[in-house]
Amino acid sequence: MNSSYGYKLIVNITQVSNEKDASIVPPSPDSFDFILRKYAYPIIIILGFLGNTISAFVFLNPQLRRYSCNIFLATRSLSDNGVLFSLLVAWLDFIYVRIFHVPVVCQLTVFLSYICSFLSVWCIVCVTIDNYIRMCYPSIVNLYCKSKYAFVILSVLITISLGIYNIPLWTTHVTVIAGNYYCWPKQEHIDILYILTYVDTALTFVFPLSAILICMSLLICKAVRSHQRSTTCRELYSSRTWPSSTSHYLKVTKLLFAVSVTFLILHTPTHVIKLKSVIEAFAGNPQQLSGVVKTLNYVFQVMYCLNFAVNFIVYYTFGNNFRQIVAKSFCSISNCKIFNKRSRDSIPSADTMSADILEQDSML
Repeated sequence: MNSSYGYKLIVNITQVSNEKDASIVPPSPDSFDFILRKYAYPIIIILGFLGNTISAFVFLNPQLRRYSCNIFLATRSLSDNGVLFSLLVAWLDFIYVRIFHVPVVCQLTVFLSYICSFLSVWCIVCVTIDNYIRMCYPSIVNLYCKSKYAFVILSVLITISLGIYNIPLWTTHVTVIAGNYYCWPKQEHIDILYILTYVDTALTFVFPLSAILICMSLLICKAVRSHQRSTTCRELYSSRTWPSSTSHYLKVTKLLFAVSVTFLILHTPTHVIKLKSVIEAFAGNPQQLSGVVKTLNYVFQVMYCLNFAVNFIVYYTFGNNFRQIVAKSFCSISNCKIFNKRSRDSIPSADTMSADILEQDSML
């Protein structure tokens, strides 16, 4: 029996349940699959934990946590750590540290993976909508884009996720197969797990992808129109008498574009293959993956894991204020002298930091 079963269960519990009666052969140590899983995953998990923890620390800064977008991003960082933890348990199972196949650990690991994946995806949707409001309806920003509303929305999302994803807690168990203990779906609940797979595909791929693409399109159109108006006005007025807001729109759009596109690139490919399998299963005509598709799927699974680990790099690269706060915080902790007077003057003060981030870098 393949000890990497735990990872397959986390990625697609229904696909695994269909393999129960099949002959599962452990991957060869020289195979691409084995090398990728053994060496790529621990690097992704360790670096992801570190980056997400730093990101959550920054977004929960007293000056930032008053705004809804930063609450969503902090929640996303913590949720991503939850996904990485479940992947760590699965990776330990891959190297024959079999804590995944212990009662309670089995159910909680799958449960945590579902919950945190759901919250991570919908936090991105919330941030996208938040920025759409800031750009297209600035007059209502102070009314709706507040942390108290973010907490209400997160409470609703958590309640929904608990209501839907509690299923693995009572549909999986530890059973003996071929003389070994395995965390495995209960045979009498296979139909329920099929339904869960369909629902999860819709909630973590179809609906969020549609919402993000629509908001991104509207935001880009808004930025283009704003640039056109600004160009026209500059032809009629001097730059001194006509202050431009184009840089603000372009900056926010750039940050949104970076976060959203990173999500789409890393999150989408493996879900496309999963959606194909779901449609085939629903049609009653499941097909085995070809060798090329299997290899691509291994790569796509690594990309999917990266989706929960590389956000710090995106924030640090495209978020000016995020980068400054990180540098200032860690230099303060280590008492380093990297910042000269010019650098200190460029970092927002406690009184102006929130306003600056709200107006220009509301996302990051």
